[in-house]
Amino acid sequence: MPRISHNRLSARAVVSLKDGVFADGGNLWLTVKGHTRAWSVRYTSPVTGKAREMGIGSTRTISLADARERAAVARKMIADGLDPIEVRLRTH
Repeated sequence: MPRISHNRLSARAVVSLKDGVFADGGNLWLTVKGHTRAWSVRYTSPVTGKAREMGIGSTRTISLADARERAAVARKMIADGLDPIEVRLRTH
């Protein structure tokens, strides 16, 4: 079984990476397009079995530490059999 590597990105890397999609581990991804940087969580919905991607926010408003915390909350929901996107839609 492969070892899952968490916290691959550093705060410095988040600022300096060029265009692309980068994994931090634990389902957390950073998408960089030009000067735009955004966090997302990728997962398979426990409800539908389909691949999903939930946006967390821009790196301008969400720090790396906050993004990791939000990804951890999403992983907990998935482990409990809930789809984080559906939970967010019901609460907002």
